[in-house]
Amino acid sequence: MNRYEFLTQLEEQLRGFVSNQEVRESVQYYQGYIEEEMRKGFTEEEVLEELGSANSIAKAIIEARGHEADTDTVYEQAGDRYEEAPYQDNPYQRENPHSSVKVFRTDGWKGTAVLVGIIVVLILLLVFAFKIMVAVLPYVIPFALILFLIKMVTGKR
Repeated sequence: MNRYEFLTQLEEQLRGFVSNQEVRESVQYYQGYIEEEMRKGFTEEEVLEELGSANSIAKAIIEARGHEADTDTVYEQAGDRYEEAPYQDNPYQRENPHSSVKVFRTDGWKGTAVLVGIIVVLILLLVFAFKIMVAVLPYVIPFALILFLIKMVTGKR
C-alpha cells in the first residue's frame, strides 16, 4: 500500500461517521505526518507500517468522536498478509462520497438538541396557528353564513 491508497482508504472510512471538516483535517494530519517522517529519512513503506492500517486509525478517530464504530473487523487475506477490510453494513456511508446529500446523525447530544429544538419550534408554530384560528373564527362563521343566505335568497350558484 502506498501513501495515496492509505489516505484514500482513511478518507473513505471516515466519511459518514465524522464531519467533512474532520475528514479533511484527519487526512491532512496523516499526510503531513507521513511527509515529515519521510523528511527524517524513513521510507514511505516504513512510515505506513509504523502507522498501521487506515481502518484501525479511522475506527479510533470515530470512537474518539463518540460514535460507535463497527467492532466486527473483517479481514481479507491478501497473499500471506492480512489487512482490515472497510467497515461492513455502514448505514451512513453514501454510495458516492462526493454527493451533495448531507447525512444528519441524531445519536449524539448535538443531534438530540437539534431535534428537541425542531420539535419545540413546531409546537410553537402550531400553538400560534391555533390562536390565530380561534381569533378569526368568530368573524369567519357569521360571514360564511351571510354569504350562504345571500346565495340561497338570490338563487345564484
